[in-house]
Amino acid sequence: MSATNAPFGFRLARQPSVHGAARVFPIASGLAVNLFSGDAVKLVGTITGEGTVDLATTDGTRLGTASNVPVLGIFVGCEYTDSTGKPVKSNMWPTGTVASDAIAYVVEGDQNEFVVQADGQIILTDIGTQCNLTGFAAPGGSTATGLSLQTVSATPIADDAQGQFQIIDFVRDGANDPGDAYTQVIVRIANPQLGRAGRTAQNAAGT
Repeated sequence: MSATNAPFGFRLARQPSVHGAARVFPIASGLAVNLFSGDAVKLVGTITGEGTVDLATTDGTRLGTASNVPVLGIFVGCEYTDSTGKPVKSNMWPTGTVASDAIAYVVEGDQNEFVVQADGQIILTDIGTQCNLTGFAAPGGSTATGLSLQTVSATPIADDAQGQFQIIDFVRDGANDPGDAYTQVIVRIANPQLGRAGRTAQNAAGT
């Protein structure tokens, strides 16, 4: 039974052969937030969405000043050259790192499926509904392992409400059941930032 609160961010569960590879996006030098492997991220910088990677949040914007900016994808690591000239390949981005060549690896799009823990109970009839990230300030991750602690909200929203993720199944491994205290579910990005719907939403938000 998945009765233990032990979040692990988003883990790739299934990736179609064409769409599953991680894509490369830039990270702004000095970005002042930790990015952990398994974190949901977004692009910022221009109205059309091309820009640099930043942490995604519950309302779609890191600073809470606009809504409807969708999730780009799930961060799975980065590369950059550190201040000593040493090449670094890591599964996390340490906050405030100064590196002009930093890149992020992101699994994006709406055809990939991810396993994630909810912050409460998800029941069988919640399949097909949408949900958002639980929060921005709290989950963070482990600087020792570089792994995310993000979860999704156990309060689903309607399937037409432009949530960040859509619940499509439960983890069926004998240790997780619908209605468990901290249910593990399989989700996909409901409104990907670089999809048509994502662009429309971001343009409307003006970010």
